[in-house]
Amino acid sequence: MAKRTHRPLDTDRTGLLGLDELYVLNGRGDRNNFFAWQHEHELNCCPLCGGKAIKIQDHFAKTYLDYIVDSGHPRVIRLTHEFFKYRCLNEKCRHIFSKEIGFASKFDNVTYRLENEIARKVIEGYSYSLVQGLFQDTISRQAVGQIFHRWTQRKESARAIQDPPSSLAILTGHAGENRYTLFLNLDDGIRVFDVLLGVDSADIGSVIQKLVPGVGTVITDCDPTINDAVANYLPSALHIIPVELWLRPATELYQEFAHIKIKWCPVARKDSLIMIPRSRINRDEYDLERLLAARPEVKPAYEDYSRLRGLIERRGELWVYAELKEWADSVCDDTNAFLAPSLYLLKEYRSEIEAQTQHRKAVPARLAEYVSELEDLLSQAKTFSEDILKARVLYAVDTDLQDWRGVPIQNVIQALQDMGLATKRKRREPNEYQ
Repeated sequence: MAKRTHRPLDTDRTGLLGLDELYVLNGRGDRNNFFAWQHEHELNCCPLCGGKAIKIQDHFAKTYLDYIVDSGHPRVIRLTHEFFKYRCLNEKCRHIFSKEIGFASKFDNVTYRLENEIARKVIEGYSYSLVQGLFQDTISRQAVGQIFHRWTQRKESARAIQDPPSSLAILTGHAGENRYTLFLNLDDGIRVFDVLLGVDSADIGSVIQKLVPGVGTVITDCDPTINDAVANYLPSALHIIPVELWLRPATELYQEFAHIKIKWCPVARKDSLIMIPRSRINRDEYDLERLLAARPEVKPAYEDYSRLRGLIERRGELWVYAELKEWADSVCDDTNAFLAPSLYLLKEYRSEIEAQTQHRKAVPARLAEYVSELEDLLSQAKTFSEDILKARVLYAVDTDLQDWRGVPIQNVIQALQDMGLATKRKRREPNEYQ
């Protein structure tokens, strides 16, 4: 066994380090270099065979980059962990080992809490280069990316899919300039189950294949790639396209078209006029009347849009598809031409849209609202890798990764709101990481 050499404790730096299993040696290192031992660093038996006959193989040291907060100011230090390696004397074993540690992996050169801090910064919208600057160039830009990727992969490996959902939603959205595919577990509220960067048939299929045959109901929007994947991999599932998820891309296109119509009109708050159906009476009514009087050509476009939005309130009626088709056939020629792709999808997915009228309870009431809010938040920041997208949506909220059911979508939305994601970061505090 090891000789019980006296190793004096540095109380101040040990408290600053804040790791229960380690203490900092007095008289060695400085404010940026800590030398530490485990409080109970000795072992009495071989962890492989349980044999009591062991001896010290040698004295070793490994240096990690660590993250501490000193007088309210976070900074990076070098932490050198000193330890013994042992050899089992059992002839059939001869295992060489050291005591396990909990603050870092033996195979990495950064502690878990520094990894977590890097991940937090990247999730909040900091680029790898900016994170490198925040840590005073003690870590290269490439290393920041590798550390973040490793952090994400560790989360991914822990997120074991055990009980597949019986009701699943597969939807598309935009994160900055990129598209993504969102998987929602609808068995218990609305939970974000998985997310992929891009809308790729093979990637969607690989996720769906892990869930078969558990999925009985699948809800999608009108994206052809997703619907083809559902037809291929979930042919026996009840497929529903809720009316509001068809209306969503259609109204976004029409909204842009309508705003062009009123672009040069001097009416105050004109951007809000086209957003609200005409049947709603509020302060904008007077401005709307002035707009329609000044620009008669706006009136057909606005009325068409208002009728389209009004159908949302009647989406539970049996003949909702017929009403959508009637609206599509009756709109003005300009609108009809502008919405040609959406009108094609309406015709293409008639049976899926009509399925909602027979299974209204299968569609959560606030599904479209939550999904739109989530997309609005994700669109505020650049997402240049799938790791970043997954981290923001799946791992910015603490949840059980071992028994994965997803994270409540309202918690994801709240976490993204708290981050204040933006394409341009605020100027950092002068004392930060000094």
